[in-house]
Amino acid sequence: MKVILSRYFLYVFIGLEVLLLPVLLPRELYVEIEYNKFILYFIPFLLFGANSGYVYFKYNKNKDYFYSLIFFASIYFAVVACIIYFLTSNFLFSLASFFIVIFMIMEQKVKTEKYFFLAMSIKPLISLSLLALASLTYYNLYSFNLDILYYAVLLAFCIWLLFVVILLKNKLIVDFNIKFKFYVKLIKKGFLINIGTLLLMVIFFTDRYFTKEYYNDYLATYSFSYNLVQFIIIALTTLAYVNVVEIGEKIKSLDILFLKQKLLYSYKIFGLLYVLFIGFIFIINDFYSFQDLVVISLLMGFFLGSFYSINSLASVAIYKDLLPQVTQFLFLVMLINLLSSNILVNYEINYIFFIIKSGILLNAYSMYLIYVISRGVKVCQ
Repeated sequence: MKVILSRYFLYVFIGLEVLLLPVLLPRELYVEIEYNKFILYFIPFLLFGANSGYVYFKYNKNKDYFYSLIFFASIYFAVVACIIYFLTSNFLFSLASFFIVIFMIMEQKVKTEKYFFLAMSIKPLISLSLLALASLTYYNLYSFNLDILYYAVLLAFCIWLLFVVILLKNKLIVDFNIKFKFYVKLIKKGFLINIGTLLLMVIFFTDRYFTKEYYNDYLATYSFSYNLVQFIIIALTTLAYVNVVEIGEKIKSLDILFLKQKLLYSYKIFGLLYVLFIGFIFIINDFYSFQDLVVISLLMGFFLGSFYSINSLASVAIYKDLLPQVTQFLFLVMLINLLSSNILVNYEINYIFFIIKSGILLNAYSMYLIYVISRGVKVCQ
């Protein structure tokens, strides 16, 4: 509970961004920022799971390959950033892409050292930076375009890195045993771990893309509602965040009772927050003019809340080497989502049903995930 409260304290700043950014910026720029922010957060997947592989080896094999990870990943992504610049001619975008990757790599080290508060502060710092820069535009002190997003990432990175150096200076003693074969091992193990999250991001991006192209009037609503639902998701992903460590430490003695307790706790948190969320949505609906805000927000809150409640146990699949099964099913869900999205837009089905479609598919995957995890743990007992 302490970690959840800490994360909510930090994510007050994300909440402020969610509520104030549509006010501080023109709607067109707000929508553009939200769309490109999603793309920017997608960039770290080009690491092919090396960062996830680090956590696996840290707990399953008691091997710390952090310096091999950050050394070779930095070289690799410096090249990627140059390619991004060559393709987009946007230096700030390529630079922000590089630093968001370094963010995600260093977060793994900070998290495994159990500095959870610091590890969780990355996105809140980006939100604070974005709000500060947006305020300059609102009060006509400086005029920004989409580059405001990239400036915010760079500013947040500098602030966060300063705190990392101060707080972890005694834990960042450089290990000169840096080998490329260690980095390859991280990718080999992490790729399968990461591909599930990649497929999930593709599902979310598919929904956002189809909304932008075929339900454009709802794009602002979708972006705003998705951000509001973070009120629920924050707690549930925090549980998953902590479970990566707690399950990793208990992996050899893991049992069904432990998992049931974890899952029940997740759903209790979800149920409480969803009740509060309902009241919250009806209140803020009077202050914003987004189309069908209440219905879309409540549907997204329900489906995503249920999905992330079960997904808080996903690290079990990593440690028990169950990822191939669940990844194949998620790939099937991704294909069904793409096909069904095309059908809905071709027949001009109401956007509400588009949201319901995605929610049902995500929770179908969750049900399969919990089935595979339960069976895997029973076999190992």
